[in-house]
Amino acid sequence: DVRTINVPLNGQGRVVVTVRDSANNLIGGAQVRVTSQTQFGGTQTANTLPNGTATFPRVFAGTFSVSALDPRTQLTGSATGNVAAGATVNISIQLQRSGTVSGTVRAANGSSYGATRWTWGRARSPGSRDGRPTVWR
Repeated sequence: DVRTINVPLNGQGRVVVTVRDSANNLIGGAQVRVTSQTQFGGTQTANTLPNGTATFPRVFAGTFSVSALDPRTQLTGSATGNVAAGATVNISIQLQRSGTVSGTVRAANGSSYGATRWTWGRARSPGSRDGRPTVWR
């Protein structure tokens, strides 16, 4: 018994990701991940070139998510997009802002606890995996 079954193919498109920091500088060496949100799924990774771009030539047509991590600062950013079969989509990711607050811990009477200084920063410490603010001592 022979049957004919139509199998629709999704097609693929090209995604070009540009990564910039919060000051709009291009970030080379950022780790970029593109994940297809189609029924076929799939994740691809690449590092940005010195010009801040990473190209993914074969992403399933449809919706995708993209994230970037600057390994030097541990700052991240993300975006979503949609690519049509045979098309090229350019998408930009701007990494989160960061800052540092430093101070001295003092008792209620105003005296300091020795030379203890605390720094609170937005970047992840080497042991942190959740990206929440971390306190270093």
